[in-house]
Amino acid sequence: WVRSASFSPNGTRVVTTSQDNTARVWDVATGEQLIVLPGHEIAVFSASFSPDGTRIVTGHDTTIRIWDGISHAQRYRQKQALNDAEPKAVRVLDVMTATAPQRDGAPDLRAVAQRIRTDSAVDGTVRHVAINLLMGRSQQILLKAKDVVEDVKTHFVFAADIHAAVQENTSLEPAVRAASIRIARLIKDSPGRLSGGAWHIVDDDDRSTADYEQAQRAAASAFQSDPTSLNFAHNLAKAWTRLHHPDKAIEVWREHVDALREDIPVGDAVLAEALREYGRALMNNDRAKDAEPVLRECLSIREKKYKLGDWQFDNSRRRLSECLMTLAKFTEAESILVEWAKALQEDISASQEDNAEVVQRVVDLYEAWNTAEPGVGYDARAAEWRARLPVEAVGSDK
Repeated sequence: WVRSASFSPNGTRVVTTSQDNTARVWDVATGEQLIVLPGHEIAVFSASFSPDGTRIVTGHDTTIRIWDGISHAQRYRQKQALNDAEPKAVRVLDVMTATAPQRDGAPDLRAVAQRIRTDSAVDGTVRHVAINLLMGRSQQILLKAKDVVEDVKTHFVFAADIHAAVQENTSLEPAVRAASIRIARLIKDSPGRLSGGAWHIVDDDDRSTADYEQAQRAAASAFQSDPTSLNFAHNLAKAWTRLHHPDKAIEVWREHVDALREDIPVGDAVLAEALREYGRALMNNDRAKDAEPVLRECLSIREKKYKLGDWQFDNSRRRLSECLMTLAKFTEAESILVEWAKALQEDISASQEDNAEVVQRVVDLYEAWNTAEPGVGYDARAAEWRARLPVEAVGSDK
């Protein structure tokens, strides 16, 4: 059963659909079957040529398929015509580009395209090829311009600086420079973009002081817009650290924590993350006494929200125990670490690496305690816990 039939736009072919799950293309003049289009799983109910005759779409009640509607012979003739037209198209494109109005110091390619489309003296095939060549040329220019701007953005953060750097680069090909200027004009300073630009600089160990200073200004602008953003705080604190101002980095984290306290409920997990970073900054700058209450609060929040083995809970216990050991508060550090180690040993899902890490921390605790209070027996406790380490861990430790 034939379900449908449809002529091609030029009337030379017919596509039919059938109960046998196929569509077929026929030559109108000779009645010859040109091709069978298989692949549908049930009867094909409809098919149609595209308006230009280059595609055929077939379908049934669940799927459609799109087919190439041009024969190899037709495609070869088209390709040959395009190849023959290309030299003429290049000449037309060059002439119109040379006489086009300027935009940012280079020919306005949009104006060139419009002139080619509307010039009645240009043959249709030549016009088609010229437009395609212009599109290809425009794409190449655009890609080069994007690379130029991206390279500038690795050195500058603020939009005005990016604009200036692009405009001052007279070594670029005029068309690429013009496109780069247009792209740079679209860049606007926003908190997220400034903070992201700052991060690309502060994440690099080998930048100049001037680069880090620029990153600090950009990150500060973002942070001022939203001091509750962890990313903004992190990037600004890192910039101050790069500039060897750990005190100002600590101040950033304090402001961030204060802003969060005003903005979110007490005990929120976001606050715990901020406290962790604040405490870490204090510890890194030998301010364990100041870090202790901060890390205690962080652990207090997380132990209510997370279970044993969750990295956030474990990380908080690790940092507080390190702080307590630094302050020689060995008894409390022992309570945290020994309880943690015993819980891990009873947890069948805990990895051997996690067990070994915590046991090693207990060993370190008793060794430090023995150094502070020799002859009390803490060396024996260290030896007892050391014996619980896997052989591989003991060997690597030695």
